[in-house]
Amino acid sequence: MNKYTLIWVLLVVIATALSYVIIAGHYQTHNEHGATIFIQSVKGCAETENGTATRGLGIGKEEPPKVEVVNNSIIYSRAINHLCCRKVSLEYEMNKSNVNIYEVWSGSGCKCICFSKINATVKGLNPGSYLVNVYETGTKPGTNEPMKQKLVTSEQVTIASNKNTF
Repeated sequence: MNKYTLIWVLLVVIATALSYVIIAGHYQTHNEHGATIFIQSVKGCAETENGTATRGLGIGKEEPPKVEVVNNSIIYSRAINHLCCRKVSLEYEMNKSNVNIYEVWSGSGCKCICFSKINATVKGLNPGSYLVNVYETGTKPGTNEPMKQKLVTSEQVTIASNKNTF
């Protein structure tokens, strides 16, 4: 392999890595509802299993699960107290007019309480009625054993037709 080929390969690897960093937390799918974009956000000690526990350490003001519609987006949010050393990531799936959002919990769980804010947005939905189900799933603290999937909230929402969209 010559010097220029090696440089080219290195540049492609760097560009791919940067692309992943830029879109981390966002992904786009195409389905019968059009191109949807999923954006997740976790703030507090559930961002990672170990590194950020001190930022969210302690009890915060919990906010119940909330599902709302803004333009052509469904937004889910809640704020919770939970075991330290637990991480949450968010996933979603769509099946016709059902939107399922999953809080996937992992990590050992430490003997303290932390606070985190969890948000997920599904953007780019077509007008219509949607059933939004949010589930808590993942592994039990300190094991790789699956936890029983729990329904956090279930709400019927409607995205109105907006004829003034440019």
